Amino acid sequence: MKKTAIFLAVCVLLCACNRSFTFIHMSDSQIGFIDASPGFGHTDTLMKKALNQALAQSPDLVINTGDLVNDPSSAVQDSIYTENLKALGTVPYWAVPGNHDILPYSRQNRELYLARRGYDHFSFRHKGWTFIGLDSNCIKNNDTAAEDAQLEWLVSELSSARKGRILVFFHHPVIKQDFDEPEEYFNFPMNKRRQYVDLFRQYGVKAVFTGHTHCPSMIECEGILFCTAGAVGSPLGGSRSGYAIVRVKGGELQWEFVPTV
Repeated sequence: MKKTAIFLAVCVLLCACNRSFTFIHMSDSQIGFIDASPGFGHTDTLMKKALNQALAQSPDLVINTGDLVNDPSSAVQDSIYTENLKALGTVPYWAVPGNHDILPYSRQNRELYLARRGYDHFSFRHKGWTFIGLDSNCIKNNDTAAEDAQLEWLVSELSSARKGRILVFFHHPVIKQDFDEPEEYFNFPMNKRRQYVDLFRQYGVKAVFTGHTHCPSMIECEGILFCTAGAVGSPLGGSRSGYAIVRVKGGELQWEFVPTV
């Protein structure tokens, strides 16, 4: 009986891990950014288009990698953002904070974000995969106490996850195009870059999803995919507004940016 139960449990686990699914990676809805239209109608419309098109793909879930609004003190921007999320219905939705969601960065503004959104990091499992979302603001702003607490939690989550089936979500890209690129506004400092890439390699992270640049890109570095979504809202660098669709099958995934305009 015990051998039969173990065999059945293994079969169930293998079936769960090999099921295919789709999820949406969006970023920088940033209601109000480069938007002089009345009531921020331009970025409101862009978010509506992205959600409507993305939901037509029947995704299992949606994850936003930050800059939900442009000005966290704007009740109008916050209202537009939260009202648009109603289109999701029962589709699970998770988000991590961007730099504009905690602006300017301070302990007090972090607390305000938490009071408004309820969380700034997350971890859950879906069909054999572990999804981990983190606040990269404490890393970029050298908030050692906040980062150390988050890092301790992260290591605990990575330790209990299955190698090769782990997906991580930040706002700021760890790297943009190359590991040795200079530090700038859009990437991690070199020492943090090394620390997190080594940690992700150690625990078998498959891919890291970010935003912040408002330009889509995907590179592979040291066996890890780094996928940066373009902006749901106003784009930069000659790119287009849109979102990314991620198709997962077995132990592999495909990331594709989909323009909405």
